[in-house]
Amino acid sequence: MSLVSVIFSSFNILVVLAWIVLTIVTLLQLKDRPLSATNKVLWVMVICCIPILGAIAFFIIQPAKEEPTE
Repeated sequence: MSLVSVIFSSFNILVVLAWIVLTIVTLLQLKDRPLSATNKVLWVMVICCIPILGAIAFFIIQPAKEEPTE
């Protein structure tokens, strides 16, 4: 096994692990948001069907994030 294939193999493992962690963190954030059940289901579908971009879109849009109280 060449060094290049080992490096690419390690890189692939890191990308998959990062994707899994990002998905889990995003779904946990979604669970705590005050959204309707329909909106939560739609966000879960977006996050799972569009792997990395769905999670990034969730964090950019930040649906129904609670406003800080003054």
